[in-house]
Amino acid sequence: MDALVESIVQSDARAELTAGQLQALIGLFTSTSEVLSPSHALFRKLSATLAAFPSLEDGSQCIRLCILLCREVAHRKIIFALIEAHNIWVESIAAPSISALATSHARHRSGTTYETSEDRSFLSQLVLVMLVSAESRMKASDLVDFLGADVESTVEVLVSCYGSVCGALPGVLAAASGGYQLHLVARLVELVRELTFWTTYEELHSNLGIGSKAKKSLSQCTGSVSMSALSGPFRYHVGQLISHLVRYDFFAHMSMYLPHVLGKYLASPSSCSSSDGDERNVLMALSLLRNHLLLLQTLLMLTDQYALVLRKALCRCGLLSKVCGPLLRVLCRPQGCLPGELSLFVQTVAVASTLTYHSSECHQFWGENSSVLVAAADRSAVTLADSCIADPRTSAELVAQLVRLVVNSRSSAAVAPLLKTWESVLDSGGKQCVACSLSNPKSRSRPLDISSPSYNSLRCVFRVDTTAPPPPPAAARRGSVGDLLRQRRRGRHNREQRNLSRGRSRGRARSKRRRRHESQQARLQQRYHLLVQCTTPTTAVAREQTQVQLVPLDFVSDASSDESSDDRDDAADAYESTCAPQVDLSRWRRGPPPTTIPTQYICSLSHSLIRSAPVLSSTGYLFDEDVIIDYLQYYDVCPISGASMSRADLVVDTALKEELGKVRANFM
Repeated sequence: MDALVESIVQSDARAELTAGQLQALIGLFTSTSEVLSPSHALFRKLSATLAAFPSLEDGSQCIRLCILLCREVAHRKIIFALIEAHNIWVESIAAPSISALATSHARHRSGTTYETSEDRSFLSQLVLVMLVSAESRMKASDLVDFLGADVESTVEVLVSCYGSVCGALPGVLAAASGGYQLHLVARLVELVRELTFWTTYEELHSNLGIGSKAKKSLSQCTGSVSMSALSGPFRYHVGQLISHLVRYDFFAHMSMYLPHVLGKYLASPSSCSSSDGDERNVLMALSLLRNHLLLLQTLLMLTDQYALVLRKALCRCGLLSKVCGPLLRVLCRPQGCLPGELSLFVQTVAVASTLTYHSSECHQFWGENSSVLVAAADRSAVTLADSCIADPRTSAELVAQLVRLVVNSRSSAAVAPLLKTWESVLDSGGKQCVACSLSNPKSRSRPLDISSPSYNSLRCVFRVDTTAPPPPPAAARRGSVGDLLRQRRRGRHNREQRNLSRGRSRGRARSKRRRRHESQQARLQQRYHLLVQCTTPTTAVAREQTQVQLVPLDFVSDASSDESSDDRDDAADAYESTCAPQVDLSRWRRGPPPTTIPTQYICSLSHSLIRSAPVLSSTGYLFDEDVIIDYLQYYDVCPISGASMSRADLVVDTALKEELGKVRANFM
C-alpha cells in the first residue's frame, strides 16, 4: 500500500495535492489503512496544500483525508502538528461558517429560517479532526472559544459530529470504522459531558462572560465570583444545554447508535472469550455506555429547567425500550463476565427509574417486560452475594435504585424477589442506608412515586430507624489506626493556629447559617401568604382583618430587604437577643433534629417528625399542630422568634399533609 500511496502522491509534479489526487487518496484510505512514515511525501504535500490557502471545497477534501489518516494512532500527532502550523488558514476558513451559524441562531429566535447545512458539515469535519488529533489536550472551553464563544453553536456542531460518526464516518464505511468509531463517539460524549461540569462553566463565565447578563470582555471578568452567586446561572446553563440537545436531536442519534453497540459488542455471550482486538472493542463499548449513562444522570439531576422536556424527549426516542431494557437483559445473563458490570448495572437502573417516574409510556413498557425487573432483582442478589465488595454502600446503592425502579414502574411482579434480596444481602446498616437515601420522595436525583401500589408492598424498606446513631464519616471508616494517630498528633501541633482562626471561621459559618435560615423562612412566609389567600373569606370585613394581620409581616420583610447584608446580620442579632422567648421549651422539645428525616417533615418546636397536621405560622415556621396548639395554651408568642402569635396565625399546609400521610410510617 505504501507504494500505491507514493505513486498517487508523485503522479503530479506540483508541490500541492490536486483535487484528483485528494479524491484518489480518500478512496484508497476509505477501504484500507496503513501506518506511514512521518517523513512520507504525503504529509509534505498535505502541508504545502494547507499552506496555499485552498478554497472551501479543496479544504473540505483535505479535512476528510486527515480524518481517514487519523485512524492510525501514529498519524494523529502529525496531523495535529499540521493543524497547529497552519492555524491561520484554519481560523480564516472557519470564520464564515462560524458567523453563519451564529446568524442562523439569531434568525431562529426571531422566527425566520436560515440554511446552514454546508457550514455545519464543514465545521463538523474540522472539529472531528481537531478532537481526534489533539486527543485530551482539547477541552470543551477551548472548543466554545473557537466557535465564537457560543454554547449553542458548540452543541450544534458536536451533535452534527455525533450524528455523522454514529451513522457512518464521513467517507468511511460504518463496517470498517470499528474501534475508531467507538473512539470518536467517546471523545464527543466526553466533550458534551464536560460542558455540564461546574469547572467548565466557571471558566466560560470568567474568560468569555458566558452566563452573565451581557457578555463582558476578559478585563471585566478577571474578578472571582462566589459559587453561591453562580449556582442559579449554572442551573440555567445546564437547562439551556438540555434544550439545545433536544432541539438538534442528540438523543435520537443516541437511541439509534447505542442499540447497534449493544448488538455488535455485548449481546453475544462469546464476547467474553474473544481475541485481543475484539476484547479491546468490548472494553471501549462498555466505557462508551458508561459515559452516555453518566451524561444522562447529570442532565436529569442537575436542574429542574427543561427536566420534563428532557424526560419526554428520552421517552419519545425510545431510550427505555432500545437501550435500558436490552442493556439490563445483557447484564442479567447467568454467566456475566463483563468487567465493571456492577457499576454499569447501577447506572442503568438509576437512569431507567428516573425516566419511569410518572411516565405512562414507561409504565406500559414495564407492564409488558416485567420479567426484566424480576431478572434484575434476582441477578442483584447473586451479584452482591458472590462478589466481595469493599464498600457496603455500593450494595445499598444498588438495592435503593432497584427499589426506585420497581416502585416507579408500578410493577408488582418484582416485589417478592426484591424483598428477598433486601432481606438476605443487606445487614442492619445497609438497610438503614437504603431507607435514608430514599427518605425524600421529591428529591431531584431520586424521585419516588409514593402513589404506586408497589410502594405499600415495600413499606418496610423505607422505614428509617430514628434511634440509630448517624453513620461515621467516610474518611473515618476508611482510615486505619495509624492514620488516626498521625492525624491526632498533627492536630495537637496545629491546635494553636486553629484557635487563632476559629473565631473568624465561626463568624463566617454563623453568617452563612443565618442567610440560609432567612431564605428558608422567607419561602415559608411566601407559602403562608398563598395558603391564607386560598382560604380568605369572601366578606369584606374578614378580608380587611386578614390584610391587617399580613401588613406588619410585609412591612418587616420589605424593610429588611433594603438593608445591607451587615446591617441585616446586626439587626437579626439584636432582634434575637431582645425578642427571643424567655420561656422553658423543654416541655415540647425532644432533643436535636434527627439527621435521618428530611427537614420539611420536622416540627420547628419539637424538633421531631410531624405526627399530626403540618401548620405554617405567619412568622414563617413549620409546626406540628398538636404541639403548637398545646404551646399556645401557655404562651401567646412564637416559640422561635418571640413575635406575638395566636391560633389565627396558623394555616394547615394541605399539600404537605397529604405527602406526610404517605411517608410518615417510614419514620415511625
